[in-house]
Amino acid sequence: MVRSLHCAQSLMSSCRATLLICMVVAVVPVYAQTATKKQPVPAADAQAKAEKLIKELFKDDYAKKKPADMLALSAKLLDQAKETKDDPTARFVLLREARDLAGQAGDLPQALRVVDETAREYEVNLSALKATVLEAAAGLPATPTLSKTIAETALEVIEDALTADDFEAAAKLLKVADAAAQKAKSVPLVSSVQAKGKQVEAVRKDFEQAKVAAEKLAKDPKDAEASAAYGKYLCLRKGDWDKGLALLLESNEAKLKELAVKELRNPTEPADQIDLAEGWLAYGGKQAEPDKTIWLMRAYHWFRQARPKVTGLTKTKVDKAMASSPRHYLTDLDEFDVKLGPWKLGKGNIGNSDGTPITVRGQRSPLSLCLHCPENDYSAVKYRLGKTAKTFQVRVGIDEAVGGPQTPVTFTVLGDGKSLWTSQPVKVSGSWQSCSISVVGVEVLELRAHCPGRPGGAYAVWVEPQVLR
Repeated sequence: MVRSLHCAQSLMSSCRATLLICMVVAVVPVYAQTATKKQPVPAADAQAKAEKLIKELFKDDYAKKKPADMLALSAKLLDQAKETKDDPTARFVLLREARDLAGQAGDLPQALRVVDETAREYEVNLSALKATVLEAAAGLPATPTLSKTIAETALEVIEDALTADDFEAAAKLLKVADAAAQKAKSVPLVSSVQAKGKQVEAVRKDFEQAKVAAEKLAKDPKDAEASAAYGKYLCLRKGDWDKGLALLLESNEAKLKELAVKELRNPTEPADQIDLAEGWLAYGGKQAEPDKTIWLMRAYHWFRQARPKVTGLTKTKVDKAMASSPRHYLTDLDEFDVKLGPWKLGKGNIGNSDGTPITVRGQRSPLSLCLHCPENDYSAVKYRLGKTAKTFQVRVGIDEAVGGPQTPVTFTVLGDGKSLWTSQPVKVSGSWQSCSISVVGVEVLELRAHCPGRPGGAYAVWVEPQVLR
């Protein structure tokens, strides 16, 4: 143990200066910028010239004001943007116009997809731009469906804003979400907005404290208290365990230092993984919420690493520990009554013969599920909850590796055969919808994906479906 601690400390000392410089510089935001070179946003006068040309070329299309016509023009301009590779200013304006037209027509998913496309190529503030789109959509004639979509989408984008430490955008999105939830007359949505508001304020306070800790570390890299504060922030709020654990190794909390040493060994033997999981379980159990849940889920992470390698009484012990976790991923439950389409049920992959990984926002998602719909029918999978869960949470959409289904796909969640939630039809990939519903008293949870036509490209993804206890 002592030798391992010395080795780990020696390793960290050799790279600590570089690590601290990177983290302090990156505290707003914490994550390093992508290596891909992006184009700067074109100057306003250059945009105005490009806009004038575009509106002259498509004057007849712009004169049509019906939503269907605006969506058609949005699609046409998006195609033009894809073909315009030698003029970054015109390309930017084409994307901007396609985004605004989709928003004016009430097609939020399309507008937000264009925002994502813009952010991949230009130096824009993604969260702020999405907030602008949602603010504009909130000015459209209100319907319960549109208001619900705006509120749910704003709540989801708030998570992106928090990841980027963009609290100004988060505040705008909260305002939009609150107004839309009120118009939708949805008590669950209003409650979700209120809870999200408390989360945003808590994260903002943590961020300010993290900035102070980072500044202290810049002056004194051996400040144990600052190491603990900033390390916890990275683990708990940013999910950046690699950098966070490196700092916890230098913290003034003996138990955290011990757990950080074990983590940095990256144990592969099940006994060591279970030992680490039980360490986090004991530590997390003594903490207050919301930190408690995150520490306990770190224990869950290591239990699930060990689970495939153990048998008998040890497996029973691991299963019991995982079952008592505050959250449980469906990928870790035993499915039954699986109704298949052309491909098998995908766990972390889309279910095809190649085992292609599920992709969500450009990242692999090993805790997600994928169903492929049969033609004019649905695929489904069931799980036994045993009336022990309170809430089911998931995001749904079409895997980003494909262009989209030939026929729109609808997702449905059922509890003991009764429909609990149904998505809007999904037409293209990358358009994610959120679901958070009560499953109190539910014995059997069923997930369905239905395609009322040709199913080509209908890779229906359930992003990290989980039950909360």
